[in-house]
Amino acid sequence: MDAPAPKSIFARKRDLLYLTFFAIHIPIVFCVDILPLYPEWMKPAPLLALRSWYIETYQDRFFSAPP
Repeated sequence: MDAPAPKSIFARKRDLLYLTFFAIHIPIVFCVDILPLYPEWMKPAPLLALRSWYIETYQDRFFSAPP
């Protein structure tokens, strides 16, 4: 018996949704979320500015310094 041909990613709506979510989310994690874990020499100014803008704009308590 031959195996059925695989479906296109566009025919698998849930898989397409997961792919889209992770394609958007993973770069944001590396650019904003884990920036404090980078060594000092590896922190580019645009990413630091992006993180500062995010904290000032959204007042996200997970990113701001504890009181």
